[in-house]
Amino acid sequence: KDKEVIEVGIENGEGMSVAEIEQKLTEEKPEAIGWSQLVNKRVERDVAAVELLSKAEKKENVQQLRKKLESQAVKGIDPEELYKLSEVRGYALELCWSGSGVKGRMDAVFVRRALAAEEIVLTPLTQKSVREVNWQNYGNNPLGYEISKGLIPKWKEYLSERLPEYMLPSGYVVLSEMALTANGKVDRKALAAVDVSSSVSTEFVAPETKTQKGLAQIWGQVLGIEKVGIHDNFFDLGGHSLMATKVLARIDDNFEIELPLINLFEAANIKELSVLVDNMIWANSASSSLNNNDNSESGEI
Repeated sequence: KDKEVIEVGIENGEGMSVAEIEQKLTEEKPEAIGWSQLVNKRVERDVAAVELLSKAEKKENVQQLRKKLESQAVKGIDPEELYKLSEVRGYALELCWSGSGVKGRMDAVFVRRALAAEEIVLTPLTQKSVREVNWQNYGNNPLGYEISKGLIPKWKEYLSERLPEYMLPSGYVVLSEMALTANGKVDRKALAAVDVSSSVSTEFVAPETKTQKGLAQIWGQVLGIEKVGIHDNFFDLGGHSLMATKVLARIDDNFEIELPLINLFEAANIKELSVLVDNMIWANSASSSLNNNDNSESGEI
């Protein structure tokens, strides 16, 4: 036969105890009854702590807050107690978080076990009172980070084949969804600030040598980035030819060497560029030593 739906009478259960629920079931013996906003004993202390912290004054310390929390005794119910009660009194229990949306509250529906055995559909309060929600808010995408990392290099390759260098974006941000205004237009104020370091597909490896640290500092100053890894590509970080000339000028000032612009295009990461810098420093030092070494002898004829 077709399944039927039981319309359960719902009562406000805020502050009720297990004993009071048991008394109701024992004396009135209802076929079906439900209570909303029962206090969940397992989480009541945590919920109270969160609310207390959100309203705490700056001058209050941990000890004072703990005393306040201990003074806020709430009469809660352990969900397991309700399941035991339903078994003893011959009921099937449908238990769920409260549809009211109040934190730490639960809804309970008791229906005679005999009715449940006849395949009568129990009606949990969630089916009647919980608003439609976007269930994506309650889950995540474990591969989202890897997918976004793979998208950026593909977009760079695609755009570099179709746009001149000066039109290429300096940074990329992968969004799960576009922020929109009430009128359905892009809400630019709500967009996250562009972090060009997120456009780099390589894993971050910190500079180790003195030269690498010096170059990373220069790149960071010119590009406006806090962390630069030794494998990060200068142009992937948002660099362009104008910034490259600024970098070379600072390398000249800090290391007292002159690098041609082509070197930054050929060695576009810190690791490769540091080798060129070290080699040039060594070559200049060796040349200076030879020039200062006087092998001539003086004598009288």
